[in-house]
Amino acid sequence: MAGQAIAVARRGDEWIMARHNFIGFQMVRILVTGGASYVGSHACKALAAAGYEPVVFDNLCAGHDWAVKWGPFEKGDLLDRDRIDGVVQKYQPAGVIHFASFAYVGESVTDPAKYWRNNVVGAINLCDALAAADASAMVFSSSCTVYGLTTAEFISEAEPVPAIDDARRAGDPARLVADIAHARKNLAWQPVHSSLDNIVSTAWNWHRSSVSADRA
Repeated sequence: MAGQAIAVARRGDEWIMARHNFIGFQMVRILVTGGASYVGSHACKALAAAGYEPVVFDNLCAGHDWAVKWGPFEKGDLLDRDRIDGVVQKYQPAGVIHFASFAYVGESVTDPAKYWRNNVVGAINLCDALAAADASAMVFSSSCTVYGLTTAEFISEAEPVPAIDDARRAGDPARLVADIAHARKNLAWQPVHSSLDNIVSTAWNWHRSSVSADRA
């Protein structure tokens, strides 16, 4: 019962989620790696609206500290195992949403060691820290680019990942659309920005605001 999340209060139309910690109630914390980025900050906003406390862990190589508005911010790098251990022990998150991977195909070809260190070693450090704290729940933000060229209109988790024989790949396929059925069924997720024009517009506005904030 001590770790079970329950609704304890309303925030607008949402319930604040908390768990009993033997001295009262504590909001359920979710660690968000890469939470100072565009996608990460919006995930934190959604978590806060749903009654959770997002804890951002970010080295700010591509994020902005001003974008952390809905919970604590811990600056650090996943390659620093002691640092991530300390943050996990400090906040005891119920789980993690992992956005802190590099994702540029071209750069991964020219600098594979950088991607190996961050995406593989960093992820292992994160998983080990979570396992040590008995926080096993993880949402891994990945990309459907791993599926390569496919004839599927919408790419689901069941789509086979093709083997690539060439030593180099020219780049991402021209069109890849992920199937949202799994997220809709299990998370009751509904897209808000579904058109390409809308997605690009909101991302551009966020980028412009980040440039203005960094210059201030």
